[in-house]
Amino acid sequence: MQDRTSAPPPPPPPPPSQGGNPKPSRKAAPKDPAHRTPWRDNLEAAAMAILLALFLKAFLVEAYKIPSGSMQPTLMGMPSPGEVVIARGSERPPEVNDRILVDKLTPKLRDPKRWEVLVFRYPLKRTQNFVKRLVGMPGEQLRIAYGDILTRTEDDQSWSVERRPRRVQEAHWRPVTSASPKNPWRQTAGAGWSLDEDSIIASGSGTASWGDGGSILALYFDGYPESLRESLPARHPRNEELFPIGDLRLSGELRPDASCQSIVFTLSEGDRRYRFLIPGPSGDAASRATIEVTPATHADAELGRLVAEAGGPLRAGKVVEFEVENLDDRLTLRLDGEEVAALEIDSAADQQSRVTIDVVEGQVEFTELELERDIYYFAKRRTEYDIPEDHYLMLGDNTFNSSDGREWMAARFEPLDRPGEVVVGNRRAGGDNPSHTTRLPEVGAYFRFTDQWGVDHFYQDDLSRAPATPPDWLTRVRELPDEAAPFVERDLIVGRALAVFWPLAPHKGILRFKWVD
Repeated sequence: MQDRTSAPPPPPPPPPSQGGNPKPSRKAAPKDPAHRTPWRDNLEAAAMAILLALFLKAFLVEAYKIPSGSMQPTLMGMPSPGEVVIARGSERPPEVNDRILVDKLTPKLRDPKRWEVLVFRYPLKRTQNFVKRLVGMPGEQLRIAYGDILTRTEDDQSWSVERRPRRVQEAHWRPVTSASPKNPWRQTAGAGWSLDEDSIIASGSGTASWGDGGSILALYFDGYPESLRESLPARHPRNEELFPIGDLRLSGELRPDASCQSIVFTLSEGDRRYRFLIPGPSGDAASRATIEVTPATHADAELGRLVAEAGGPLRAGKVVEFEVENLDDRLTLRLDGEEVAALEIDSAADQQSRVTIDVVEGQVEFTELELERDIYYFAKRRTEYDIPEDHYLMLGDNTFNSSDGREWMAARFEPLDRPGEVVVGNRRAGGDNPSHTTRLPEVGAYFRFTDQWGVDHFYQDDLSRAPATPPDWLTRVRELPDEAAPFVERDLIVGRALAVFWPLAPHKGILRFKWVD
């Protein structure tokens, strides 16, 4: 049987108004319980924004300001006290304190990697955050020697140099500061060459040397932004000890004419000569680029010479990009961005260095010449470290002026009323921590000491002129010998530096926007 139930008839239309159009009812519509007023919407939006910001800061990303120069020039935090000496005019150098974004999630998901720039709580004052570069990993032995970082995992193993990824290394190259910035090149053999700050026109056989004949040095301001260099002193007061440096890279472009026989770039370390020979258009058609070391650095002299499989004779009139480098006990020759030859060498204890360019016959134009040096790591209190498991060694990129694991010292005090208990804190010179002694007639001599948790204590270690019963706020202590504290525990790592996003001041030539490598 079919369903005969029908729908109810529609309601009749409302009666027309006097004017012929429907008249809206004046009765108020029932209030929608979900209706929101503008002030409520804004309040909820603000509350959600605050909650989101707190969530991001606690778990994902946070902005930090760089207050000091320990990571310069990678991260700028200048001028810092005692760092800037006005020597070129009366204007104070512009203040540059980078703001960085820090990824706080990645360290929660994986362990840190060597060469990352990390933010961590300072082990000797955990209320304070530091930013440094991770160079030493858990469970390994680390040595600082000849400006390099060397590691091994067992006592009977040989030391090996730790090499940075190419992207990190590119960020570490620093233009070398010349004593004659307008023309660092000079001709030392032959005649008739034209030399400029970053270009050479070599006409006929001859030799050009970089600098004044002395060794190339690792100087404090190498690599600083050009917008700041003019207002900084020629030499920083912390260049008390000058470090010759052998890890160098010379790069640029060259264009030979048809009569050029060969081009030779030479990097020196002590009595060693590293010769990078590139055959010219008039050379043997079968010749190839060559790296030679004299005297050879291995027992087998053949290991001191490498003939590249690529890198044949140059073509007349063709511009070629070149790079020759001595970096971390490895010699490398690149042509047009391609590595055509590389040779492992022994470490050189003598870092006295020089750079020369030789041309045999013909004419060669060199342009965009740039000489750069690597970061020079040097030891302060010690040269070797045994890194415990779950700990790391952090160093600043500004090895001249960085408070890092090389110099951290823990001051220690034992309260006399609690034998065996040791209070630990950061030892800082100049009366910073512990503070200078204060004397009061009623209590005698005392000082303030801030422990590793940021708590202030008032201690008394000279009881010769102290009352028999000290006040409650004063503790009598015995000072223990300081201990080196070079390592950072895994749990203290807060995040990984991602990028510099501020300051942006184009009118001052300061544009600090970059990824952190």
